[in-house]
Amino acid sequence: MDSTSRDSRLIRDVIKYNSNVVARDKLNRIVQYTSRMIIWYVKDAKDMQTLLFRMQKLEAAMATSRKLFRMFNSIEFFVKALDAANEKDGVVRLFSAVGMAGKGIWLFFDHILWFNKIQMMKVDSRWQQMSSWAWLCGVFALLIRDVRKLHMLHVHAIDVSNLEMKQSSESRRHLRRQVEAAQLEFVKDFCDLFIPLAALGYANPGIAAAGGMLSSAIGIKQEWSKIVAVSK
Repeated sequence: MDSTSRDSRLIRDVIKYNSNVVARDKLNRIVQYTSRMIIWYVKDAKDMQTLLFRMQKLEAAMATSRKLFRMFNSIEFFVKALDAANEKDGVVRLFSAVGMAGKGIWLFFDHILWFNKIQMMKVDSRWQQMSSWAWLCGVFALLIRDVRKLHMLHVHAIDVSNLEMKQSSESRRHLRRQVEAAQLEFVKDFCDLFIPLAALGYANPGIAAAGGMLSSAIGIKQEWSKIVAVSK
């Protein structure tokens, strides 16, 4: 394949990626948390107040627009909580359901906070607290799910390594991809854990911003794999 064809395919892939609402939200998310990181880093620097002001405006714009992008996505998480009943392992089934329900409640509160932001309704600060607690509980439950999945994959890897069949090499490759995906999901959820912790005052905002940046980068990679790489 020549360079022109590669460039053309890359452009088409980028357009396809950017046309997906969830994928575009991941791009906005990494901008939002990068802005938060810069705000945290320069907030006490007197000679960087102009940069601080611009980053605060950018972060606020990204946060508000992302709330609009996620409007009614709470329903999707509640459906995923119901779908968790199809999981074969009891631990994965329980904590997948709790995690998705927690994130669904978080987003429901987030919708209300967005309406408050645009002054369509009036709510007090307790809604922000409840939103953060629901997010924290949801992410914590998903972390337990991730650990369980990694444990199950580790046990399965031991079984596969003991096989002496011709198909075992393909099984190992498939298993390796499953492990890599589970590890990425664990890292993403672990990084996300610090965001509600910081909102509740239990973690450093700089650590939360760094976690948001890393989890956003992982999210971009995951969405790229689902939207672009699968179609090739």
